[in-house]
Amino acid sequence: MIWAAIVLSVAIKAVSSQDCGANSHWETCGSACPQTCEPSPFQVCDAVCMTGCVCNAGFVLHNGDCIRHDDCPAKECPANSHWSECGSACPQTCEVSQGGCGAVCVPSCVCDDGFVSHHGACINPDHCPAGNPLTGR
Repeated sequence: MIWAAIVLSVAIKAVSSQDCGANSHWETCGSACPQTCEPSPFQVCDAVCMTGCVCNAGFVLHNGDCIRHDDCPAKECPANSHWSECGSACPQTCEVSQGGCGAVCVPSCVCDDGFVSHHGACINPDHCPAGNPLTGR
């Protein structure tokens, strides 16, 4: 019985001091929602602990590796748009002439100047369907 307890203790110690990959370390109470290259502005995970490897400060998780945030792949955005770390939570669309959300930042693709969002695409407001507030048609 004592031998089994010793083996179990050694096994637990081996797992808990597990070697982590580059730019990461072991934590017994790490975040359940690690920072990644992909934005997740609405996650609430502070109250949940996860035991395991976590990225060191200044690094984010990407495809299982911890890399510098600056090394994350470029964000792909549709035509007439670009990536913004501080896009609007309610962008201007064919249906809504002014966002009206205040200063709420959401990392996202945003339409270039002179374009509005319409069903996931950024189009010239003149091409919005009839009866929209932007063109008055």
